[in-house]
Amino acid sequence: MTTDLYVNKKSKVLNLSLIPKERLYKIVLGKVKKYSEYFIIDTDLLKIRLIGNITIAGFGILFCVFHLLTKLSIVLSIVISLITSIAFFFVSGEYIRSNILSRQRKFDEAAFLVLNSLSINMIATGSFPKSVEMLNSVGHHSPHYKKYFERIIYELNTGENEDKIISKSSKIFLNKKYQSFS
Repeated sequence: MTTDLYVNKKSKVLNLSLIPKERLYKIVLGKVKKYSEYFIIDTDLLKIRLIGNITIAGFGILFCVFHLLTKLSIVLSIVISLITSIAFFFVSGEYIRSNILSRQRKFDEAAFLVLNSLSINMIATGSFPKSVEMLNSVGHHSPHYKKYFERIIYELNTGENEDKIISKSSKIFLNKKYQSFS
């Protein structure tokens, strides 16, 4: 029973946002939210809320410290504290956006590898189901298969003709056991 209360209190604290959530997400994520919505996880949203809360608390602390240490005008203390806290907010927000985009880039690279291998397997076997089965059975478990696709990607990135690469690389699957007789 006490763990349920602890979890509920913890979730309420983690869900707290001093800045309205939708506005906060819109400021930090910007256009990333529209184009990368499938790569935004709950941890990212939690970090955004924490950054928003830390920014407001940091502004208050910086204002007090700066004003007490320098004994300058209140307006100057507010301006310097505001600039510092806004800079922290945007730098931290950019870090979260770069993590989301990195997650999307890794997915895109993996999808590119899978689609190329699927295409090569389909050319070699003449069968889509057989090529999908081969891709799932071998996948990333075989270092030879991984090295094979890394070589293909290297050749594609160096600007060689894609049709030549596919036809040359598909020869590895021309063994009779891979071909479909349907």
